[in-house]
This record gives sequence, C-alpha cells and structure tokens, in this order.
Amino acid sequence: MQLLWLVVAIVATVSYHIILKLTPAAASPFLSLAITYAIGATLFAGLYVALPGGTPLRESLQQLNWTALALAGAVAWRAFG
Repeated sequence: MQLLWLVVAIVATVSYHIILKLTPAAASPFLSLAITYAIGATLFAGLYVALPGGTPLRESLQQLNWTALALAGAVAWRAFG
C-alpha cells in the first residue's frame, strides 16, 4: 500500500509539471489558480458528501480551527513559489 501512495505522489507531481508547462503563457496565472482551486474544492466537497461514515457537516465544521485557514494560506503561498 505504501508503494501505491508513492506512485500516486510521483504521477501527481509529474502531471502537475507537465500541465503547468502546457498552460498558455498568455493565460492569467491568478485566474488559472482560482479555477483550479475552485474545481478541487468542488471535487473534495463532493467526496465528503459521497463517502460513507462521515459526520454531519455542521459537526465537522465545528471541529475545524485556525489550521484550516493557515493551510489555505500556505497552499496559496506555495503557488507563488
């Protein structure tokens, strides 16, 4: 199973770099990232709803703290680097 996650990480990283190089140079990087993160957020929200065994949304949101915002900031800063 650990090998599977390593393969997933490698494929995702290689795909990220290839797709980044295929993005048109004239495209706005901010718009591109906004669309990318909006699609990703939609996919993860869908997974949250679709996967079994989850807690209710209100309860899950109450369990979050400042780390969710900090992670969002870190991901945004990573995109600039």
